[in-house]
Amino acid sequence: MRIPIALSLLLSTSMLVPAQHTSQLDLFPPAATGLTIPANEPDGWTLDRLLKEYGDITDQHFIIRDDTRAQLNQQRVPLGEALMVAPENVHSVVETLMVESDFAFSLAREGNPRLISVESMRGNRLGLRQSAGYVPVDELAGWREHPAFLVHTVLTLEYTNVRTLTNSMRAMLTDANTQQIIPVGNSNSLILTGFGPHVESLARMLFEVNEANRVAYEKRAKAETVAEEG
Repeated sequence: MRIPIALSLLLSTSMLVPAQHTSQLDLFPPAATGLTIPANEPDGWTLDRLLKEYGDITDQHFIIRDDTRAQLNQQRVPLGEALMVAPENVHSVVETLMVESDFAFSLAREGNPRLISVESMRGNRLGLRQSAGYVPVDELAGWREHPAFLVHTVLTLEYTNVRTLTNSMRAMLTDANTQQIIPVGNSNSLILTGFGPHVESLARMLFEVNEANRVAYEKRAKAETVAEEG
C-alpha cells in the first residue's frame, strides 16, 4: 500500500508565518555523517538494519513491537541501486523509504534520549491516527521534510463553511488508517490528520480556498453597500 502525497503545492512561498517559539523540528538531531544504503540485491539491508544505521548517526532510538520488528526484519530496503545520502538529507530519505515500505513514525519522546515509535500500516490499523502528534499551523512547512511522521493540526477558516468543506473533501483522503478531517463543533475550525507533507499541502490548499471565499465575501458586501446607498 502506498500513501499518496499527491497534492502539489499551490503557492511558491509559504502562507504560514514562521514560529516564534521552540519548534519540535528544532529537536531533530542532525545526522553526524552521510549514509550509504546498498541496493536490494545481493547485499541489501533489511528495514531493521536501516533503522539501526539511521539511529546511530542521528542519536535517535526506536520503539518497535515484536510483530512490527518481525516485518522489518523480513523486508529489504526498496532500492534498485545503492544510494549515497548527504547528511542534510538523511532524515527525509530514510523516512521516505520507511513510509514507502508501509511504516509510520510518531514522536514518543522529545528529550534525550529521543524516542520514535515505529508502526506498521498493514491491515486495519485505525489506531495509528491516535499517535499523530500536534503541530501548530505555523510549523507545518517544516514537516515537508519528515514524510513518515503522522501529525495533526487545527485550521481556522473564517470565510469557509467547514462542515460542508470536510464532507466534500473526504473523498480526497484515501487511507482511513492515517488520514482524517473533522470539523470542530459549530466553529470555522477543523482538525486535519495525516503524514506531514500531505497535511501541509492540504493546509495550503484550504487556506487558498478560504482566501478565495474572503474575496468573494468582500465583493458581495461591497455590492450590497453600493446598492443600499444607491
